[in-house]
Amino acid sequence: MATYDAIVVGAGHNGLTAAALLQRAGLRTLCLESKLYAGGMASTVELFEGYKFEIAGSLQLTTSATVSAELGLDALPTVDLDVMSVSLRGIGDEPLVYYTDPMKLLTHLNEVHGAEAVNGMAGLMAWSQAPARALGRFDAGRPPKTLDEMYACATNEFERSTITDMLFGSVSDVLDRYLPDKEKHGALRGMLAFLAVNTTYRGPETPGTAAAFAFGLAVPNEDAVLTKKLRGGIGALTQRERGRRHGLAGGVDGGAADGMLFKFKLMVKFVPGFAQDRSGRTCNFRADAIAWQ
Repeated sequence: MATYDAIVVGAGHNGLTAAALLQRAGLRTLCLESKLYAGGMASTVELFEGYKFEIAGSLQLTTSATVSAELGLDALPTVDLDVMSVSLRGIGDEPLVYYTDPMKLLTHLNEVHGAEAVNGMAGLMAWSQAPARALGRFDAGRPPKTLDEMYACATNEFERSTITDMLFGSVSDVLDRYLPDKEKHGALRGMLAFLAVNTTYRGPETPGTAAAFAFGLAVPNEDAVLTKKLRGGIGALTQRERGRRHGLAGGVDGGAADGMLFKFKLMVKFVPGFAQDRSGRTCNFRADAIAWQ
């Protein structure tokens, strides 16, 4: 039976990064994945012959410069786009065009969606600043903050209240405060509400999802690399991480890159809420794969 110093469950972008750091520390590492591709939300997959699709994420969002350099992400080729995305709501409603240029975006919001939309976005940006500091949005190489340390990031009562919102409030709570008109600002609210799903894997009404705004709306500082569209799709991140596995013990399985050992279609019995191995051991697990060697 093969033995490992560390086992990483899930070959998403976070799992691959964790495996890279463990490997660098000299640990014999196994990375497990149930799907036939790696990357999780950072995947570009050929669903139909000749056609590749981004499974979830499409942009490399604003990232700590230290993290970007450490993982070699700043060397990835990018595509210069005038428009990052377009949010549609329904027939007859004006779409929300997410321009790369901030001034162009604000002009579009003002001309098409009204001054209330601009003011609402400004309020959301202001709201997000203290929560972003509390989460350490652009920190690198530091442990997560305790609750007391999070609240210590606030400089006034308003900022303290925003940190409470982040921890216990929902995306919808914050949107209702700054963009209350659900009809007029439906497209904008829809785009922002999706941050809850994309960031926390929860619906926008779920308490705690307001933290998504601290991630998605944080104003970059000097330690950040701006949002990018990668050539070849978001899966280029995954390919970069898989390419870093040289020298890891164990070889290759499941079509993964050199040096990293992936196991696909593992012998696992799944039941709701937990996984069970052949000897009857169980483990609570929120992802879609777990395995024992």
